[in-house]
Amino acid sequence: SVVKAFKRYKQGSEKLFVASKYLFWHIDKYQDVLGPFFNKPTAKPNIVFIVVESLGSDVCGPNARFKGVSPYLDSLINHSLYWPNTLATSQRTFGVLPGLLGSLPFGKEGFLKLRETMPRHESIMTRLKENGYRLTFNYGGYPEFQDMDAFIKRNRFDRLLPNPFLNPKETPKEEFNQWGFHDSVLFTKAISAMTEQYWNSPRMDFYLTLSTHDPFDFYGNEAYRNKIESLLPKFTGEEKNILAMGKGYFSAVSYTDQCIKKLIEMYSKKPGFENTIFVITGDHSSDYSAAKSFLNKYHVPLIIYSPLLKRGQEFKAVNSHWDIVPSLLAYLRDNGGIISSDESAFLGDGLDVNKEFRNIHEIPFMLNNRSVNEYLSKDLFVMDNSLFTLNADLTLTPKENKEELAYLIDGRESFKLLSQYVCNENKLMKEESKEGGSKIIYSADYNYDI
Repeated sequence: SVVKAFKRYKQGSEKLFVASKYLFWHIDKYQDVLGPFFNKPTAKPNIVFIVVESLGSDVCGPNARFKGVSPYLDSLINHSLYWPNTLATSQRTFGVLPGLLGSLPFGKEGFLKLRETMPRHESIMTRLKENGYRLTFNYGGYPEFQDMDAFIKRNRFDRLLPNPFLNPKETPKEEFNQWGFHDSVLFTKAISAMTEQYWNSPRMDFYLTLSTHDPFDFYGNEAYRNKIESLLPKFTGEEKNILAMGKGYFSAVSYTDQCIKKLIEMYSKKPGFENTIFVITGDHSSDYSAAKSFLNKYHVPLIIYSPLLKRGQEFKAVNSHWDIVPSLLAYLRDNGGIISSDESAFLGDGLDVNKEFRNIHEIPFMLNNRSVNEYLSKDLFVMDNSLFTLNADLTLTPKENKEELAYLIDGRESFKLLSQYVCNENKLMKEESKEGGSKIIYSADYNYDI
């Protein structure tokens, strides 16, 4: 029953739940764990999310398995807050918008799949909109992909970058492929579409890239394939074979790495850069490197870079996409003059800034087939009916313990039941609380209704 499932869910959470009908609704008492690493902003900080298609932790960072593929991100990490052990909550892109931006549950087949029937909910967009922020959504493909369009509408984005398929005959062929704009084109068009009025307002820009998606036929790809070829002598054995066989993917990562460098350089020449916070992560990991763990498909980096940072710092603690927005909003509440709600239904616990490896979270995962068979709880992981212990490198060791296995399966199934219940019954958000919903304006000279 729902009551029994809720009792089990509460056992794995330290949240104070305050509404009997709205089961995830709790006191929003997230601590500002980010503030100590930042200098005081001089205005409301701008937020820029850069979500990179299939960016796994194995291609960037000081301990990356394929070090050298993304040199710009590697250098940026030295001046950033960096969590190498971050986990997406879904195997594919369908989970990143609700998970990263709203800390939201799955429902039965993914939150976006609910489209117009998705329950009333809040997100970082709705919170920032109430505080005078302007919001842009920058994606080079069809917004209908993975049902993103319904979520974009509901979450009060002011501006959506038009895709090349609106006027394909007027868009140079070298600017896009079957998925949409190449990343360099996406970034340049997005910046060009932002008016002077926009740059002088507090803002949140969201980017979702495409070039690291198969078939990797971005403009100028031969030069980046040659770059990967030049890296091969530095590797041996399995890593060398993977790099050679996946040259298309790794060259695309190297290309997008340089595109991100140019994007941040473009921001550095615009008003408000000194008060801007960049959040860089992957929507999920890649299939192009041989998985060493069932968690590999979710294993992504989290990089928070800003001119406001006092110093760089690495945190080895495990976190998920769910934890990012609660911590960002807590930082903005205490340092950015943001008026924020004292209650929410965010599923995340907030970012763990422990420098040593540990996991304090309970994290369910949705597979590409929209099933939820995998569940991480502290140092234990269950897949189907098999139990594993979590190791410090995110590998998993089989474990035999009937009581612990039963407890984790109960936790997984309880979450699934609650997730479907609050979505089906519209019981995610209290009725008197504010939600999003606004008309989207399309940039440039396009007049396009989703």
